Amino acid sequence: AEESPRAHGESGERTIEMRWPLIAAIFTLAVSGAARAEDLTIEKAVEEALAKNPDLQAAIAGLEGAAGRVVEARAQGLPYLAAEASYNRNIVRPSFFIDFQNTGTPSKIESGTKNDADLTFVFRQSLEINKIGRALRIAKIYREVQAHNVARAKRWIAFETRTAYYD
Repeated sequence: AEESPRAHGESGERTIEMRWPLIAAIFTLAVSGAARAEDLTIEKAVEEALAKNPDLQAAIAGLEGAAGRVVEARAQGLPYLAAEASYNRNIVRPSFFIDFQNTGTPSKIESGTKNDADLTFVFRQSLEINKIGRALRIAKIYREVQAHNVARAKRWIAFETRTAYYD
């Protein structure tokens, strides 16, 4: 009793039957990949990679933070001016009682007026010019470093995208 070669996959016919789904899948992927490659130019691929890369977004956020530090350092040298005003209408004039003669009956002493108005101005200017200048220079250098980080991240992402596109 000879065993059938088909049962063990030794026949060429059986092997081809099993490979057809695999060949069809590879062909489908190749055709759809080719269609996508035609739609996706290198410029579009780089543009998409730059728009969606989280490392680049983090570098841009770092640059925005550094720009904020420059504004903050510059603001330290600006004068500070504040004004505060208040108005109180007293129904009864403020008063207090003092027993001047130790008789046990204090005398009422009224103070203030029925209308109280206060106006306060505060002006402050830092005289530490050197300290402010150093802080501003450091903030500007930090901003430059962050700008270089953004540029470097863009170049790296574009390079990696082009490499992946052509591979």
